[in-house]
Amino acid sequence: MATARTVGIFSRDVENSKWLEQLLKSEPFHKRGIDIRPVYISNDGSQFRGEVSHCTFAILYHTKNRGMVNVTNVTDSLYDTELDHLYNVLGKPNVIVVIDDLEDSSSEKKNDILQNQSSIKEQARELFLFSTEEKDNHTITSMKEKIKTMKEILCEGRAGAGKPDQDPNDMNGREGNSGKAVTSQPKSVQQGVRSTTPPSPDDAACCLCPARCLSEDNEA
Repeated sequence: MATARTVGIFSRDVENSKWLEQLLKSEPFHKRGIDIRPVYISNDGSQFRGEVSHCTFAILYHTKNRGMVNVTNVTDSLYDTELDHLYNVLGKPNVIVVIDDLEDSSSEKKNDILQNQSSIKEQARELFLFSTEEKDNHTITSMKEKIKTMKEILCEGRAGAGKPDQDPNDMNGREGNSGKAVTSQPKSVQQGVRSTTPPSPDDAACCLCPARCLSEDNEA
């Protein structure tokens, strides 16, 4: 039996992140064995660190309603220490950043944030931007595409936990830190050898494989 993947939503504004919590608790995510754990980040970092130890995947959430897009590397940034801790404990493949309530959630805006707040690019697998309109209407094409991408990421087995530099699919051309494209197939499969090693429980987490997720999405 596959074990549930525990996804922590870490934020200083848990109330505003409830829409994301509800999205991840909805049928398309829940049926794939995803367990959601909202965590408030207080000034006392001990509670935050304790909660991270119970998670296999982390979403670092920030809302522009707090006034600025100041996640890391800028004046009055809110999450430098927290992002670094998530990266070191869970590994880059198991950390994403979500910023919402934006007027502009385009790819150009995303690239601008990544350039000026480089720790997001270095320590998180993906950055998702959501406008207020997208939050309110999940049928918008751009929103549907972002949900699909997030679902594909969360649907994978637990990858590289505790190994920050193992980055099979990052936001920069889907390449690892070495700059070489990385495939999620086992080495024996890549070399044309049939593997006889049974899958581990972690590999079975959420669903059997991303291809199955995509098949289920197309049927939905």
